[in-house]
Amino acid sequence: MAGKRGRPAKDPYELVPAEFKDKINAAADLEVRQMIAQVSLNQAALMEAKEADEDLKQAKEAAKSAGAVYADGTKTNKQCISYGRDLLKARGKPTGDSGIEESPAEAVSLALDEINFSGTPGVTVTVGTHPPMTLR
Repeated sequence: MAGKRGRPAKDPYELVPAEFKDKINAAADLEVRQMIAQVSLNQAALMEAKEADEDLKQAKEAAKSAGAVYADGTKTNKQCISYGRDLLKARGKPTGDSGIEESPAEAVSLALDEINFSGTPGVTVTVGTHPPMTLR
């Protein structure tokens, strides 16, 4: 059987500098442990500096605030879809559950397929940046 296809395996040590690899490969076991300890201390100092970085804290808060409108909108949309489906289920109607996992355009297309547009064929609907869809 041939090997797996696809992307080649990623090197788990691609970020380790060559000089570090050379030095640690040539070191005795005790020196390897000391080098590991030193890197661990360096990491602890790096994390302390990150925690103390006020600019980073402000940038994170700004990013969180900027993304809140999208997160809130997504939550609202999911709840609206769920509410509508629960209403259809309570009425004994099909809910079209498969559409929620699809892309927004596919979900709209699936939902529109279930609706009887008796007098409006040829109407074009655009969802976000997805290509326009023409109703049948």
